[in-house]
Amino acid sequence: MKAHRTRLATAAVCLLALAGCSDDADKEPADTSASRSPSPAAQTLDGLLEKSLALGGAHVEMALPATKGTGSGEVDFSSDAPEVDLTIKEPRQPRARLIVADGAMYAHQKNQNDDKFTMLDEESFDLSVYGLDPSEILEEVKTFKDGKDLGGGHFRFAEDDRAVDFYLGPDQLLQRMSLTGWLPRVEVTWTDWGKDVDIQAPPAARIMATPSASPSA
Repeated sequence: MKAHRTRLATAAVCLLALAGCSDDADKEPADTSASRSPSPAAQTLDGLLEKSLALGGAHVEMALPATKGTGSGEVDFSSDAPEVDLTIKEPRQPRARLIVADGAMYAHQKNQNDDKFTMLDEESFDLSVYGLDPSEILEEVKTFKDGKDLGGGHFRFAEDDRAVDFYLGPDQLLQRMSLTGWLPRVEVTWTDWGKDVDIQAPPAARIMATPSASPSA
């Protein structure tokens, strides 16, 4: 399976208030053995996920239990890397919008004095942390010690204090994912696979580059 990779920064996590900035942000992921072979469950799920991602667009709903935050938007897998248009809502926080398009990332918060998006450094932010890049997550968990096909479309991968559950529907398309032991804990629901999604970067006049970001074209 082609691994879809996009990187995001911890600073963006704070900016969007996705999980807050806590000491857990410095927690290192558990090491896995590169010499381990993928479990049979991982090999099976590999092909099944490809069926979903090959359809391109999908609607996504996100829940962040630790902060009672939610996210809602669209994801497009028809390019080499996922493109995302997501609105984030958190208690006592201004609504935020995150766009990943054309190899760049942009963020906007409702309480800003204007309608400009901040351009973020896409080399340092990981969409897979938020469950938005299922194939990249599968690549990470393929060699976890405990990888099982639990039946009924439920696949579970666990090692140490981290676990990922994938749930497929009767049509064998991805329906739900749950990530525990990660930062943040996140639950993602997928619907409308194959929908027509056209995610566009904000107009150049609405983009404000940060010092760490690459200049926009």
